Amino acid sequence: MNIFAYSAFIALFYLTFNGSESSAKASQMVVIRDGGDGSSCGRVSGDFAMAKSETTNTEYAEFLNAVAALDDPYRLFSPMMETHFWGGILREGERGGFRYAPKPGYADLPVTFVSWYSTVRYANWMHYGEPLKPAGLGVTEGDDSNGAYDTAKWVRNKGAQYWLPNCAEWRQAAFFDPAENKLRRYVTGNELPPAGVGPSSANYFNGHWAAPFPHLISAREADTARSASGTVGQAGNALEWVEDPIGGQRIALGGSLLLPAAAVRSEYVDTEYPDVTISSIGFRVASRISPLVPEFVKSPDAPFKQYEFVRVGDTGNPDDPRTGRGRVEYDFDIGKYELSNQEYAEFLNAVASEGDTFGLFKADMQTGVVGGLEKISEDGKARYRSKPGWETRPVTYVSWFDLARMANWLHYGRPATGRQELGTTEGDEKTGAYDTRVFPAPMASFDSSRLPTRNLGAKFFIPSDNEWYKAAYYNAELRRYFKYPTKSDIPPNPASERMLTGANYTLREQLGEGTPYFVSRVDAFAASESYYGTRQQGGNVWEWVEDWRSKGEGGCWRCDEWTKGMRGGSFNYTEIGLSAENLDPGAPELGLFVYGARLARIEEGWEPVSSASVSTIINTLSEKTAQLKSRPVYLALTSFFAGVVSLGTAWLVIAHYRRRSIN
Repeated sequence: MNIFAYSAFIALFYLTFNGSESSAKASQMVVIRDGGDGSSCGRVSGDFAMAKSETTNTEYAEFLNAVAALDDPYRLFSPMMETHFWGGILREGERGGFRYAPKPGYADLPVTFVSWYSTVRYANWMHYGEPLKPAGLGVTEGDDSNGAYDTAKWVRNKGAQYWLPNCAEWRQAAFFDPAENKLRRYVTGNELPPAGVGPSSANYFNGHWAAPFPHLISAREADTARSASGTVGQAGNALEWVEDPIGGQRIALGGSLLLPAAAVRSEYVDTEYPDVTISSIGFRVASRISPLVPEFVKSPDAPFKQYEFVRVGDTGNPDDPRTGRGRVEYDFDIGKYELSNQEYAEFLNAVASEGDTFGLFKADMQTGVVGGLEKISEDGKARYRSKPGWETRPVTYVSWFDLARMANWLHYGRPATGRQELGTTEGDEKTGAYDTRVFPAPMASFDSSRLPTRNLGAKFFIPSDNEWYKAAYYNAELRRYFKYPTKSDIPPNPASERMLTGANYTLREQLGEGTPYFVSRVDAFAASESYYGTRQQGGNVWEWVEDWRSKGEGGCWRCDEWTKGMRGGSFNYTEIGLSAENLDPGAPELGLFVYGARLARIEEGWEPVSSASVSTIINTLSEKTAQLKSRPVYLALTSFFAGVVSLGTAWLVIAHYRRRSIN
């Protein structure tokens, strides 16, 4: 059974076994007219429709059965919905077969424990016509062309059919009196409504609960907190999320059963963080007066841009205090994406059509799991291509030596001689990015200690650990490092490429991408980029770094071997691999199914820049300043200025050297 058929089955199960609960939508809409002078939030920009009542547990369970029956990557369901006395939804089954239903007696109560993000995803689902499909683009997610909200930027799209009302819209629905063409102070009029259930009342706390346990009341109480526009429940019961931000939080309006009378006034504003779920916050949706189900607009596929790089600037950044890694004293570029099968096939066609001296193509690249290449032999020559559907997926089975030779080829300008020789893949101490003369033959033993470092003037190269680390984890605006390469200290959700956010790794025996590819497209997860704009420096495939991880000295796992460093984790490993604190070992001669790569470059050629001289100057100036405290003033000033002058030449030399390496 495919996932869409399964979701339909779950929805049918839900409707069959919950028929005794009310299944009519609480989102029956009422028209809200423009008018009045507007509230402190501003004026609305025309007539619109608003849900007559708060979204109920019945409605939200229907949403969950449609989009989260197989999995819940966006945490649309909170366990508190099940365990808390104000939560109203039960979840049964295991991942791959979840079923959701209102608790007995809770069907018409407002849903609570929904985050602001979840309410936006609910609006997207309604906008798309309530599809029975797993959460993702076209279901709960949007971009700048689809959905009520772009879930990368969290802003409402112009073509939204359903949405979370903004502050002005919510207050217009709650407080505007069309007959008098002005706003009231309270939903029910200009006098405070009594706390209670019934005509012209509101469910707020007035020294005691206004309603019997569980104290929340039905969202459909016909006359409780009824507005002049025809909505009910916009005062008390549950606070309601609205669209507007305040700082890093989002607004919630209307008061609740927990709050006193002051909270049901028109001027009251509450706020909370958008990822938080609260026992007394729910929501309702707004819409166009006659909403339509829009067609999904597939953005034109931009041709995959090979060797796309992003600039990593902000020279002189500090090390990460947790690891001592990340400081880089020069600007450089790093691959926006992991190397793809399409890019590696071009490399092979350029240097391995006449022969493959150094085994740059591995049989596993064609026949092994997640291998995405094919080799075709004709008339004594070889040609290479990506398997269909694998063009923009990461190349795998790449060894450190393979990658160094590809860097040489790019350094030379991508020559197409069909052979592996000096000027294509090979280098010496003065030619190319890497001196390959001591590289071993495929799978042969070698003396690791003799491997040379990056050549001066290298234009393309394997990123050093500091370079890779900075590109992945550093945020120059905040001058701090994140733990994960998605601008977060919290691990991203494991996800497949149809999601805009997340990463492809394994969590609790659940794969991110899964069949049939297991590896995601290298340009996936557009909303989970690093600060500098790289994608998937966490998950998908491990990536080589230039530095040694261990040098046969022992003392830790595989430290008795000579291994190169590997960063970022893979689809086959847990969130540990994504962490800035993790540097894995890789034997440089091996290419495994989880080994991939990305390259870095400096178009003018790489030159090392040491921060030691700069640190010496800073330390010396600090010492001179300290000496001022123990000398007469005229001697202190003389000494200080003499020190500055004497250090000026050194400073100018270093500045010149920096400019030369950057420019």
